[in-house]
Order: sequence, then structure tokens, then C-alpha cells
Amino acid sequence: MRTLFYDPTVGGLDAATTANDALPYLIDHDQKLTMQLGVRYEHRGFYGQVVGRYDSGLVAGDPTAPGVAGNPDYSFGIPYVHEVHDSLVGDYWRVNPRTVWNLSLGQEFKLTDRKSLLAEMDLLNVFDEKAIYNFLSTFGGTHVIPPRTLAARVKYRF
Repeated sequence: MRTLFYDPTVGGLDAATTANDALPYLIDHDQKLTMQLGVRYEHRGFYGQVVGRYDSGLVAGDPTAPGVAGNPDYSFGIPYVHEVHDSLVGDYWRVNPRTVWNLSLGQEFKLTDRKSLLAEMDLLNVFDEKAIYNFLSTFGGTHVIPPRTLAARVKYRF
């Protein structure tokens, strides 16, 4: 999705300005490509699924801005962004691309006609991809892709 904005902004919360008011600028949810693939197998109360997601990277805030490099709340994200040169909008920063895979397994145990017990496990970020979702976003801040995580649930249906 290409998300171009043009100055002047009239009203609202967005008070962004560019060095050249004739040039459009990208807002923080501009992203070239996202893809998601999921495969699920179910048989007699058992299920297993694999889901993978690729994101080419959102537009990011400027990591060279004053106060970013020395600030521990922001400096950790600097290695996860890169500068992009674009003839339409000029130079800007973008989050590095990433692919994250998740695995889920579950089994339902029938106790009676109306009661069952469901045990589920998710292994999130299977390959422990180190990445950020966004960086110095105007309204969202910075969000980190969680490290490899194992989650388990038990559900009792009655």
C-alpha cells in the first residue's frame, strides 16, 4: 500500500511538514508488501497449523534525530531500520523486512455429549526472528516483535 500525503495539512492532529511543500510524504502505515500463508490439518479433535507472515517494513521515524541514539528507550531499534532513497518523496527511513512463523497444536477430548476439554499449545516466532514492527511512529511509538514464545491453554467447555 502506498500512502502519500501532501502539505498543507489543514486541521486535524497531523501537523507534519516537509522541507519542500510540493513533495508528498509517506505516513507511518505505508508498506510495500505483506503476505501471510497458513496451513491447517484437522482430524478427530486434533489440529496442527503453521502460519507464516512476511512484512516488507513500515515507514519509520528518523533514528538520527536528536535524542534518539543515546536514549535506551529508542536506541535499541536503530539497527532494525534503514534509509530509503525515493525520487517521489525524497529520503526516508523504513523498518527492515521480516518473516515470522508460528506453530499451533491442539487436541479436544470429548468428556460427554456437551462437555469437552481442549488442550492447545502455540510456539510463536518459531525461528526467534529479532525485529521491530514500527519505529518512532507518530501515533504508535515503537513496537518490538516478541521473541520465541511458548503459550499453552486448557479450555473446559460445558
